[in-house]
Amino acid sequence: MKAFAAILLALFAGLQALIARYWSHTTAAEQLKSVFTSMYGSVPAWSELAFSIGAGWLAVPILIAAFLVASIFSAGLRSYLGAASFAAFFITILMVYAMYPVHLILAIEA
Repeated sequence: MKAFAAILLALFAGLQALIARYWSHTTAAEQLKSVFTSMYGSVPAWSELAFSIGAGWLAVPILIAAFLVASIFSAGLRSYLGAASFAAFFITILMVYAMYPVHLILAIEA
């Protein structure tokens, strides 16, 4: 089970790194902001905060990688792999939600 949690943790860290790179090395964040402004009149607060962090998001997968390496050498850290996987999943969902604010999209379609 711990191996599965470690694999999930590595996958979420990779996805987070890809999203952070996408935001910081392309014009995607600015394009999303302009779409939000044209559709909703403003940029949602969470999206604005997430995009403003930019390349700082790369710290999260780096910390996850450091945790994974440390858990190889410390049996005590291995017991936290499940909780770390859940936290990484939650952070990934928040990053995706910044690009697609479902509560606003559903309000327009309703």
